[in-house]
Formats: sequence, C-alpha cells, structure tokens
Amino acid sequence: MNDPQPDPQPEEPQQEPAQTPTQTPQQARPAKSKADRWVKLGFLAVVLVLGFWLWQQGRKGADLGWPIVTGEKAFQEKLDEAKKDTRSVVVYFTSNPRSLDGNENVGYIRKGQNHKAIEKGNYLCVEVKLPDALKTDLAKRYNITKLPTMLRLDSDGKELNRRIGRIGQLDFRRGFLDRSRVIRPDDQSPE
Repeated sequence: MNDPQPDPQPEEPQQEPAQTPTQTPQQARPAKSKADRWVKLGFLAVVLVLGFWLWQQGRKGADLGWPIVTGEKAFQEKLDEAKKDTRSVVVYFTSNPRSLDGNENVGYIRKGQNHKAIEKGNYLCVEVKLPDALKTDLAKRYNITKLPTMLRLDSDGKELNRRIGRIGQLDFRRGFLDRSRVIRPDDQSPE
C-alpha cells in the first residue's frame, strides 16, 4: 500500500530585509561651554546644601519655645518660680538631640488648640534635655525610665499626670492637660 504523500506546500517567498538608508555618523555635538558646566555645578551645589540643611532641621526638630534646662539647679529654679506664682508645671523630658517620637510630640504640642490650652491653663512649661539619658539625678528624682516623658506637676512639684513616649494631639489636650483627670503613672489610665 502506498500512502499518498501530501503535496508539498509551496514555499513562501522570503522577503529580503528592507533597505535602510545608509547611516551617517552622528554629527559632532558642539562642545559644552564652561559657563554651562558652572551653571550645572552651581545648581548641584545649591541642591546639596539645601538637602543637608533640611536634613539637619529634621534631626534638630522644631523648637517648643519653652525654656530649656539641663541641670537640677536650673530645674529647681523653675519649680520655685511656679510655686511663687502658684502655677502648674508641664515638664517635657527628652533626649539631646530629640528622638523621632520627641520631635513628633513637639509638633503636636505646637498645634493651635494645644498651644492655646497651655496658654489658657497658665502653665509654666519647661523642656529638660537629658544628655546622659536616664542617669541624671533629675531623671531618678522623677523616675524617668523612658524618653520622651511628659509630666504635669502642681506648684509644689508633686506629679499629677505622666505620659511616656508618643502622645497624640487630642490626648495631650484632653488627657494630659485636663485638670479634672489624674493619670496614674504606673499604667497611664484615668483614675
């Protein structure tokens, strides 16, 4: 038996590659002027300086505008001033330089309603920068175990409220500054 073989398929004509116009070498670019280079270098220098300045500002954080004390004696002077004027004291213990949480808290404290609440409450506000973290006598005196820590003290220096770590905007005003609420330092929950 002879099997019929299929008819061979006609071959498709192969297309020849399209002819491309002859490529000419690129024309030589005009030489960059020295002025062009100096403009670009100047722009790069400005960008670098601006970037460094912004980075430094981020590390430094915003300023509270509160007196900054670093020692026991200066802090005691502020407490004496509060006692003389019968004012409550808000103390912000932070590291030097401030941590990210510390800078974030400053942002919350500086916001409009919180700033107004501080002024309305007639608080004496002090920022205490602890360069040696928690080893200072002042940190031991107020049992500061973590930074940042905020304390609200009465005019005699007795602790009324404590907040450790990050504090929210509403929590600062309604929880921390609210004179009707006393927060237990051990668990930070209202009594």
